[in-house]
Amino acid sequence: MVFSKFAEDVFSKNPVFVVGSGTSSGAGISGMWSLGNYLVGNVKTNDFEAEDLRHWEVFIEKISEGIGLEEALQSLGDISEKFTDSIVQATWNCILMDEMTPFLKISSGEDITGFSRLFKRFRSTNIDSINIITTNYDHLIEVSAAFENWEVWDGFGNGILSRPMNSVLFKSKMRKLIRPGSKPIFETTKHVKIYKPHGSLSWFKLENNSFIKIPSISSQQIENLKNLGIKPVIVTPGIGKYLETHYEPYNNVMAEMQQSIHDAKAMIFLGFGFNDIHIQASFQSILRNENIPKLIATRTLTPSFFSLIQRNELKNFYAIEKFEDSSRVISDLQDEQVFSTSNEAWSLHGLLNMIWGEE
Repeated sequence: MVFSKFAEDVFSKNPVFVVGSGTSSGAGISGMWSLGNYLVGNVKTNDFEAEDLRHWEVFIEKISEGIGLEEALQSLGDISEKFTDSIVQATWNCILMDEMTPFLKISSGEDITGFSRLFKRFRSTNIDSINIITTNYDHLIEVSAAFENWEVWDGFGNGILSRPMNSVLFKSKMRKLIRPGSKPIFETTKHVKIYKPHGSLSWFKLENNSFIKIPSISSQQIENLKNLGIKPVIVTPGIGKYLETHYEPYNNVMAEMQQSIHDAKAMIFLGFGFNDIHIQASFQSILRNENIPKLIATRTLTPSFFSLIQRNELKNFYAIEKFEDSSRVISDLQDEQVFSTSNEAWSLHGLLNMIWGEE
């Protein structure tokens, strides 16, 4: 099966999407390298204790040596809550500011990620629900869905202020009775379920340890948030990822996410590096499942991806990456493992152009 036919077949199966940082960075959101350098220049250390300052100096040294953000933070070992909060606040502020321009571009009709076209196309099909897993904190997928008139669930209810809501309750709200009787007829509102196991810019924890979603907070409010004891709910790379995600709201999102993976008929990975063992563990069995097709598209396939192939843990897949002025495709479904194609199908835009034609 050629790559284009395989990709078309995967999209037709209403796949579960796994979206990594590559998709957001391509739209103007800071990636790990940029975020690391932002933290060096913007984390407030005025009230750090001596141990916090020691950790901070080590962190700066690691980043200056070109060590990745996650590895740099993990190398610090046990750090204080104050240190962690400072990293979280600065990370939240950086991504929130980055999000402003792409958010407005999508809201004005510019499709900077390819998701707007995807949602528009799927509206004319019998697909009523799309499942998307993303490790990104931003709202670029959500606003793309809303622009194309899809309802969105991200673990919380809708509204200016909302509380955590499980997907079963949300799904019931999307199902409307249009004709009662012995054989009632229901209509399902098209909706997107977005699972964010690392949190979201609009999620916050209050002083009473409850959680709330406030979509309209700006970066200028960061001091007010601190004064009111309101903390952003995001898991920063390398800090507490495995511990924090055992608690609300992460644990609920993870449970819902794993159910969507269990029910998947196909999967598409976009800008995902296969470096996050915590998330990857949720779909490890799917990667090995020969009956479920996997499509992987990213600017650069990572060593972690090739390690999966070497260990024979990735089956029934096509993967594509940027290669010089064209693209490189790798698959376990053909004898010739690598070839080049002239289109840019390593991006969602390119994939959609390949299978649906140019807009």
